[in-house]
Amino acid sequence: FYPSMAKNGSRIAFEHDFGVWSWDAKTNAAKEISLYAPSDDRANNLRKETLKAGLQEMTLAPDGKSALIVVHGEVFLQPLSGTGDAQRLTDTSAREQDATFTPDGKSVLFASDRDGDQNLFIEDVKTKTTRLLYKTEGRADNAPKVSPDGKYVAFMRGFRGEELCVIPMDSQSGSGMKILSKDPDVDDLAWSPDSKYVAFTRTKSHSAGTLADVFVVNAIEGSAPINVTRYPGINSAPQWSADGKKLFFLSNRSGTVNLWSVSLEEEKDKAEDENPDEEKPDPKAAKKGEKPSVTVKIDFEDLHKRAKQVTKTEAAVNGFTVSPDSKTVVYSMTQLGQADLWKVAVKGGEPTRLTTTGELGTGVQFSPDGTKVYYLGVGGAAKSLTLATSAVTPLKIALKMEVDTRAELLQMFDEAWRKMRDGFYDPKMHGADWSAVRTKYRTIIPSITYKEDFYWLFTLAMGELNASHTGISPATDTAAVNVTSSLGVVYDDAYSGAGVRVKMIVPKSPAAMSETPLSVGDIILKVDGAAVENNEKFYSLLADKANKRVELLLSKTGKEADAKTVKIKATTQLAHKNLNYEVWQREREAMTDKASGGKLGYLHLSAMNDENLDKFKRAVYGDFQGKSGLVLDVRFNGGGSIADELLEILETRVFSYRTLRGDEKPTTAPLSAFNKPLIVLINEGSASNAEVFPWAMRDLKIGKVVGVSTQGSVIGTGATDLIDGSTLRIPAVGSLTLNGTDMENHGCPPDLYVENDPEAVFLNEDKQLEAAVKELLKEVK
Repeated sequence: FYPSMAKNGSRIAFEHDFGVWSWDAKTNAAKEISLYAPSDDRANNLRKETLKAGLQEMTLAPDGKSALIVVHGEVFLQPLSGTGDAQRLTDTSAREQDATFTPDGKSVLFASDRDGDQNLFIEDVKTKTTRLLYKTEGRADNAPKVSPDGKYVAFMRGFRGEELCVIPMDSQSGSGMKILSKDPDVDDLAWSPDSKYVAFTRTKSHSAGTLADVFVVNAIEGSAPINVTRYPGINSAPQWSADGKKLFFLSNRSGTVNLWSVSLEEEKDKAEDENPDEEKPDPKAAKKGEKPSVTVKIDFEDLHKRAKQVTKTEAAVNGFTVSPDSKTVVYSMTQLGQADLWKVAVKGGEPTRLTTTGELGTGVQFSPDGTKVYYLGVGGAAKSLTLATSAVTPLKIALKMEVDTRAELLQMFDEAWRKMRDGFYDPKMHGADWSAVRTKYRTIIPSITYKEDFYWLFTLAMGELNASHTGISPATDTAAVNVTSSLGVVYDDAYSGAGVRVKMIVPKSPAAMSETPLSVGDIILKVDGAAVENNEKFYSLLADKANKRVELLLSKTGKEADAKTVKIKATTQLAHKNLNYEVWQREREAMTDKASGGKLGYLHLSAMNDENLDKFKRAVYGDFQGKSGLVLDVRFNGGGSIADELLEILETRVFSYRTLRGDEKPTTAPLSAFNKPLIVLINEGSASNAEVFPWAMRDLKIGKVVGVSTQGSVIGTGATDLIDGSTLRIPAVGSLTLNGTDMENHGCPPDLYVENDPEAVFLNEDKQLEAAVKELLKEVK
C-alpha cells in the first residue's frame, strides 16, 4: 500500500503486511524497515458511559413491573415505576442479546458469545448465578423463547436459523434437545398459549427477492411443520392470540404489507358455539393474577384458506402486538410520510391513530393488564403509551457501564469473523483459510485505538475472500463533510489564465436555465466576491452552495475591466451527474436511430430497479411500437432485482393477435409479450443483477450480448449488526448459471467482444453500440 518514490528514483517505500518496507532499484530487492516507535494512547482506553437511548432490545417482565433492556451487549433489569436504578445482570466483554424472561420472572435466558461461539445461557435474577443451557460447537445458538408453562425453550441454531430446536428447560449438558425443522432461514418463533405448538417464519430467497410463509409445528410430538399461509409472497411475524383462537401474521398479498389472521378452527355461529358441556376457563384464576388455562385446537384442513385481512391500508404495517384480552391489535405504520402507532379491533374495521410523534415504534408490546403499550422509538429510546389517553411517556433510563475499547474491538472482530464464517454463501470461503485469516489480522487489534482503523483492518480481512457485496461501516456517520455544488458546466483544462473558462454547458443545468445564462468561453473570475486563483480554489468556493444563489464575476477576456456580475442558483453534484446522464443517453438514442435508419430503438437501464422497469415497459409498449428491434443497454448498471420481471416480458410467447375492423396495428395476446429482435450491451460496469440478466439472455438464447465481460459481482447480500451498532454486509446467496458456473468472479462473457478504447471514449464514439446495431440489423426483416 501507499508507495512513495525517492526523488532520485533509487528507492520506493511502501506498506506491506502491516510493516514499512523499502525496495532498492539497483538490487531489485525489498526488505522490511525495522521501526521502534513507542507511544501512549491518545485517549483513555476505558470509557464510562451512561446510556439513555440506543437500546437494542426491551422485553417486559411477566408482571409488567420491570423490563429487560439490552444495550451494547449487556442485559439490564429496569424498573418501570418508582425511582429504582437498573440492575445490571451481565458484565462481560462479550455480547449478550436475545434476552427473555421465564414465565415466573425469576430467571432470564439470553444468547452470549462469551465462550467463543454464541450459545444459550440462563441466569437467576436474584442470585445472578448463570449456567450454560445449550452449546453448539462452531455454530450459533440464538433467539431463545420459553414456553408459557416454563418447561421448554425453542431456539434457532445456525447463523441463518438453519435449524429450529426445542430443549427442556431443566436440561443438563444439552440433553433432550429435538430438531423441529431443518430448513434454513427460520425466524419469528412464537409459542402457542398452551405450550404445545411453535409458529415460525421460513424464508426462501430468489433472484427477485424473497418468499416467506408461516409454519406451525407440534413442539411436543415433533411432527412435520405445516405451512399455514401458503401464499406466494411474504408472510411473516406470527403471533397467537392469548385465547388461542387466532394466529396473526403480516402479509403483502394485498399489495402492501398488512395485518392478517387465521381462525385456528372453523368459525361457528354463536348459537352453535354455545356448548354447556364445554370446559370454560376458571374466572377465579384470572382474579388471582393467574392466566386462565387455554387449550389450542387447530383444524389444519384448509387452514390457509381461512386467512382474513385485519388492516386495509395503503401503507405498510411494520410491527404489531395483540392485546391480552385478544380483542385489539396495536401496530406501527408510516401513513402520508409520518410514522405512528395505530390500533384496530381483531375483527378489523376502522383503525385509530394512537400517537402523533412521528416515530416508527419497534418491539411493540402490551403491558400484562392491557392498559399500556411499550416500544422503542427514534434512536432506541424506550417509551410507553397509555391507551386510554394516548399519552406517550419517555421511560427514565440511565444505564451505566464501563467499556474497555480494546476488548470491544476484539469482540467486534471475533463476532464479525464468526458471522462471516457462518453466513458466507460458499462454505469453502472462496478457498481462503478463514481461520488463518483470523489469526493474521486479530494480532493487529492491540495496536488499534480508533474504530476507523478497525473498519479498515476488517475490510482487509474480508478482502482475503475475494468477494463482492461485502463491507463494514459505523452505525452513524457524524463527520461533517463539505459537499461541492455544481453550476452545470464543464471547465476547460487547457486554459491557464486567471479564473476558470467554460468549455461546455450541460443542457437544463443552472448555467443553461438561469435568467442570465452562461456561455461557452465565459471566464469565471470570482465566486461570491472571492477570487478564483486556480481550479482547486474554484471548487472550494462552491462548497455547500447547493440550492443557493451564487454570485459570479464573468469576463470574456479574463480581465475585470470588462467583467459583469450574474447570479445563478447552484445545484448538487448528483443533479449534475443525472443531467450528464440524460445527455449521454440522448446521444446514444440518436446514434442508434441514425445507424439503423430509424429501424431500431435504444434503451439504457441505469439500475435494475422499479423505476427502470417502468422505463422499460413504457418503451417496449409505447415508444418502440414502430421499431423493428431493440438495443437494450445495461452498461454502467450497478444492479438491483428486476431481471426476473424483464425476462417474464421477453420470454413470453405470443399465441394469437387481437384486432378490430380497420385496425392496422393488432395487439398481441398476451399483451405483455415482446417478440422483436433484441440485443444487449454489457461492459465492466455491469454488476450484480445487471449480470444475471445478460447471463439469462445468453443461456436462454433470447438475444445476443455485445461488449466486454461484466464485473463478476453477483451475490445476494444482507446486513447484520455488531455490538456497537456497526453494520456488517455478508454475501449470503450465491447465483449459478444453468451449467453450474458461479457468477461471482465469473463475469458474463459477450457473444461479440468489442472494446470501447480510451481514444474512442475521448472522441465520444461508441464502438460497442455501433457493433450492436450492425449485428442486430442482420436479424431485422
